[in-house]
Amino acid sequence: VGHPKIPVTGIWDDHDFGGNDQGREYPCIEESQKEFTIHMGLPVSDVRHYAYRGKGRKRQVGIYSSLLFPVPEEYNVDLQLGGIHVVNL
Repeated sequence: VGHPKIPVTGIWDDHDFGGNDQGREYPCIEESQKEFTIHMGLPVSDVRHYAYRGKGRKRQVGIYSSLLFPVPEEYNVDLQLGGIHVVNL
């Protein structure tokens, strides 16, 4: 299987792995993050990956992310737009 032309992205809600609105009290935060990074196939170079060991940055606690998808020139009616920004919270 090749790489998809449209990236797959995602997030989990707190009650997907524990009680609703459990927040920091949820005892398996790190384990849930690890399972997410494995399921989504995140590379170790991604700060959300449980095994991230980058220079100058700590591993991110949580899986929050943002992506910018540029609009192809032939479809971009307003060149100031730059693209579509997707924020996963």
